Amino acid sequence: MDYQTTLHETLKRKLLEVEGPLEFGNGESRTRKLYYLKRLEDNLAVPMSGKVRAMYEGGSGSELDWKMCSIRSSSAMTFNLLGNGPVKFVSGKHEGTFELAYEYQLPTLRNNPHPANLDAYLQGKAEDVYCEMKMFEWLASPHHALRPDYLETTHYLIPHEDAECFIALFGRLACVGVMGKGRKPERRSDGRYDSLQMAKHLLAIYGKVANDPNYKPKKLTLLNCVWEFSNPEVLGRYESKYRQMEAEEHEGFERFAKLAEEHVAPLFEAKGISLSIEYVKATELMQAVDYEKPHREKLERYIV
Repeated sequence: MDYQTTLHETLKRKLLEVEGPLEFGNGESRTRKLYYLKRLEDNLAVPMSGKVRAMYEGGSGSELDWKMCSIRSSSAMTFNLLGNGPVKFVSGKHEGTFELAYEYQLPTLRNNPHPANLDAYLQGKAEDVYCEMKMFEWLASPHHALRPDYLETTHYLIPHEDAECFIALFGRLACVGVMGKGRKPERRSDGRYDSLQMAKHLLAIYGKVANDPNYKPKKLTLLNCVWEFSNPEVLGRYESKYRQMEAEEHEGFERFAKLAEEHVAPLFEAKGISLSIEYVKATELMQAVDYEKPHREKLERYIV
């Protein structure tokens, strides 16, 4: 088996160990026949409430149509880890109870049809947590391009001097010049980690802070929750390849967090807000959240 097939088959095998026999096949392609469950309900740890379903229906990714039926769906993982809400953290940095919203959208630039789409937004009494969740996305070949508009202050929704700070951040992240589609110059980030998406999320969150006088949190966290293999040796001859990708992902996050701390954290601090940027493994998030026993048992599928 090739690398990607090995990843999928290993994940599928653990799912079947936890759940027992399941019916696959949701589309005509080979991938959708083998790795997409026929019924969405079979891919969820708990039944989805009507309120949460409406959130996904109003999102930008058409997740309920078929995407969440994939065993590698980050949206399904997000729901499985956070449930119908509220979310109660019983350990770690974020202890407390949070109200929950999925597919939370915020604008980034003027006339941009693609807002920042946060997988989850957790609103607490002492802290707000904005979540970007990844499952298999980071294990594919990286291709992270930046729209030129992010390098021009006229497109920003925040004050000119604040925009300059974000432009400096984007400029250091999108440091590779290439010829893109239609032979147009394009700037990309140079690593596996999707630092450009995270920077856009930061811009959107700061835009909310800057433009909403009623929004005055004391602490904000941009949380990147990433699924990783707990036991990479199960990948056999692909173990070293996986470990190299994991190291690249971690290094990319550290670089992004350092640059964000340098360029844009002072903007939040000037408004009396403590900004934290964190990377956690999905299994670490699972350990911190309070679940009913049947719910937690179903999450064993993610410990591979």
